[in-house]
Amino acid sequence: SWALAIILVGGTRFLFRRVIFRLRRRGLFRARTLIAGANEQGQAIAQQLAAAGGSGVEIVGFVDDYLPRWSRVLGDLRVLGSPTELPRLVEEKAIRQLIVVPSAMAWESFQEVIHGTLSMENELEVRLSPGFYEMATTGVKVTHKSFVPLLTLEKVRITGIDALLKSAVDYGLGALLLLLAAPLLAAISLAVTVAGGGPVLVRPRVHGLRGRTFHTLKFRTGLLGMARRSLAEPITIKLSSNPGAAASRLGLFLYRTGLDKLPQLFNVLAGQMSLVGPRTVSVGSEDRYGQWLPNLLTVKPGMTGPWAVASCPRLEDEIRLTIYYIRNWTIWLDLQVMFQTVRSILSRRRGVT
Repeated sequence: SWALAIILVGGTRFLFRRVIFRLRRRGLFRARTLIAGANEQGQAIAQQLAAAGGSGVEIVGFVDDYLPRWSRVLGDLRVLGSPTELPRLVEEKAIRQLIVVPSAMAWESFQEVIHGTLSMENELEVRLSPGFYEMATTGVKVTHKSFVPLLTLEKVRITGIDALLKSAVDYGLGALLLLLAAPLLAAISLAVTVAGGGPVLVRPRVHGLRGRTFHTLKFRTGLLGMARRSLAEPITIKLSSNPGAAASRLGLFLYRTGLDKLPQLFNVLAGQMSLVGPRTVSVGSEDRYGQWLPNLLTVKPGMTGPWAVASCPRLEDEIRLTIYYIRNWTIWLDLQVMFQTVRSILSRRRGVT
């Protein structure tokens, strides 16, 4: 009875949420929202809410201290007025939610907005942005010390029940995959040894969760010495009848199918990697990722990820896609990426390593 209740309640919640999300994408059950502040922070919030079709938020526009009315801010979204015009705009536009970005407003305007919205008789819901959304991918916890509300910044992105669920998938599915792949691992190891001699595995040192370094495992393909000159530059290998051609063919096959990463299942079971996550960042390549590196290290790197199944011609595109994945992580997103990865492997289509 206990197990059946969990299945039925969980299934009902899942189906109900899917129905609501679908209806929200069609314009129903969405709160008309104004954003007070049109700086980078406000624009980043608007982009995120617009991208998440099931968020239940419909961005109507902005109010801003510094830009004139009707200034185009983001796509078709414009500045509808100044913060002093909020009472009129709330009534005219049927606004039900106000997101306030304190860093984008003069202090006097911020005070006026808070005092004015608290005195309104309608059901306007006021939300304050902590002011660092565009810089950090982690969440925050609201705590109260002597009745003083404080925001505590999380150091990792996935916490609580979400972390438990992701770990269960990583360890459970990872162990099953390793068991099923054991004969294939042995066959590839033998093929690599026969084709080229030398070590079967390479162990590049990479950054993990919160910057901890470890050695990730890959089959030696012969492609590892090729520096990634540009993400837009395809890898082309001309095979000939020379003695190294067989090794090159094997290496290219392992690379194209992603089977060179199969030994990383041991890293997953060791708790160093996840089945799905950002691309591993090699030690010594930190400068390429700039200010985004701390955000990429708020989750475990993955054997696969959105970067492996989507077209990312530039490093900036890959980072943007990975940051979106981190901010919008759900277990269902992981399962979707896994499904797309299997499809890519079967078609022997793979992006850069």
